[in-house]
Amino acid sequence: MTDRAEAGELFIQRVFAHRIERVWDAWATPGAVATWLGPKGSTSHVVEGDIRPGGVLRMRMETATWSMFTLFRYRDVVRPHLLTYEHCFCDAAGNLIRPVFFEIWPLKLLTTVTLETMSAGTQVTLRWRPLDATPEEEQAFVENLSSMQGGLAGSFDQLAAYLAG
Repeated sequence: MTDRAEAGELFIQRVFAHRIERVWDAWATPGAVATWLGPKGSTSHVVEGDIRPGGVLRMRMETATWSMFTLFRYRDVVRPHLLTYEHCFCDAAGNLIRPVFFEIWPLKLLTTVTLETMSAGTQVTLRWRPLDATPEEEQAFVENLSSMQGGLAGSFDQLAAYLAG
């Protein structure tokens, strides 16, 4: 796995020992995404799921100590190679809000996920960067890159377990 931050962008890359269609389905099926995406120990429930250009995926994530909603607004869905979406936090009605754990944070993050067939399976590359953010919001993002890398690496571990199951 390759994880790094460059120029205010989060970058994670990992090869999964599964065919590209199987990995794609884990990213493009709402119920599957809810199974593996999120902090370790959290559970997610799909509130709304329509993964297509212009569609949204809204989920409620919760642990014993917090509950929040996340919203993905899909821009590009090109089976089985590309997903581009705005990753946001929202209230129960879908209105954008800042996450419960940050006072200053971008309202939107642009996420680009690419899948590529490799001899060892499928390489997934995720890039995450602030979208339409103020300088203060961009700075908050940069200051928390290592924490986010750890969180997303944990989600990739959960994705590996999901794919193996």
